[in-house]
Amino acid sequence: MLTTEFISEGAAAGDVDNDGVVDIIAGAKWFKGPDWEPHDIYFEDKIFDGTTGYSNSMLNFTVDVDQDGWVDYVRVDFPGKEIWWYENPRNEDGYWKEHIICLYNGNESPLFVDVDGDGRPDIVCGDSKSNEMV
Repeated sequence: MLTTEFISEGAAAGDVDNDGVVDIIAGAKWFKGPDWEPHDIYFEDKIFDGTTGYSNSMLNFTVDVDQDGWVDYVRVDFPGKEIWWYENPRNEDGYWKEHIICLYNGNESPLFVDVDGDGRPDIVCGDSKSNEMV
């Protein structure tokens, strides 16, 4: 068990701190393997109750978004809300820099696949404001 708090619908695995050990990311936290010590990715002041609702972290992915050699974090919020990516601070203290990928994700489960054949996963979802696939 990583935590008794309800922090995310999903989780992702990746070597966050480049120490050769797989870590886990869920919601606003990453858990350093193999002992699962929690660390904050961003400030979260909401308390989620899994018996009456959802978190703001539906899907979580790890990928080196900026291609700097460090695993970054992609967080898909509730359908109709944003998709974010968080820039790994490379073992520096503090919150991860937040970037927006999509303002209006219209899918409950966007795809995370290599669409263009470049060897890197892409996010495929519907934009609920423009009514287009993006």
